[in-house]
Amino acid sequence: MLANANPQYPYTNYDLDSYFDAQKEYAGRVVNIELRSPQRFIDIAALNDEIKYRRAELKQSNRMVVKSDVHKNQNYSMALPLNDFAVREYNSEAFFNQMIFNQEFFSLVNNYRKAYNEQKHAEIDEKRRKYNLAPMPDIPPINYSIYLRQKAKIRSEEMAQLGTIAYYENGVKYSHTRPDRSPWSSIFSPEEEDMYGESAEMMAGVMYNGNPYTIMSERWLAELVFYHWRGSVRHESTMLSSRFMYGGICVRMGDDQGFYKGSNPLIITAIYASKVPDQDR
Repeated sequence: MLANANPQYPYTNYDLDSYFDAQKEYAGRVVNIELRSPQRFIDIAALNDEIKYRRAELKQSNRMVVKSDVHKNQNYSMALPLNDFAVREYNSEAFFNQMIFNQEFFSLVNNYRKAYNEQKHAEIDEKRRKYNLAPMPDIPPINYSIYLRQKAKIRSEEMAQLGTIAYYENGVKYSHTRPDRSPWSSIFSPEEEDMYGESAEMMAGVMYNGNPYTIMSERWLAELVFYHWRGSVRHESTMLSSRFMYGGICVRMGDDQGFYKGSNPLIITAIYASKVPDQDR
């Protein structure tokens, strides 16, 4: 579906008029809007996950065409940003179930740990037997912690407000750092540090690509971030570390006027810990 200037569509996900009247900064002038997936978020949320997952795989995204301010006579296409209402509702979990997201993500992590136990340990144990050494202990599964999910929420929310997972000040890059420049681990009080032991943070920033199903399917987004982190040696080692027995993950969306103008960032944070108090088991 192609929309011309000043269209009037009753879609609560987008304020279509605002894209054309220069209310926001997009590094150019919006000249057209292409709605390929015009469904309202509330209607998409009502679908079963298999439908959402399959449609997330499709190359059907809502786009806007912007005439560049810098390059004369050059247009470029970008994902159609969501309005503030849609961002607020998404972050309030009206359209996305954080509990299901945690279940999907840690199921992937634990299956990966199980496969690692079966494959890698078999190779190592064969060598250890030659020296009459005991087999390597299995890496235990990660247990979901609602408290660690709440801590992950804090980090995702504050970085979503910035629109990025790292920021620069005076030429210095700050990553795994809170907006006030304190270390990420300051989300734990000194008493909590004792209760939760060793901890680790993993963070990813994903730009909304214009296909609403990609941010509405908990399974699709869990797979996206899992395979992203698995491709990093440092993040993979955290997911496979036997030091970490508990975890929680949370996603929050930023508006389109943050660090990357015109784009809605998804900030995804996973927090791991070596132990939790009894009330969090």
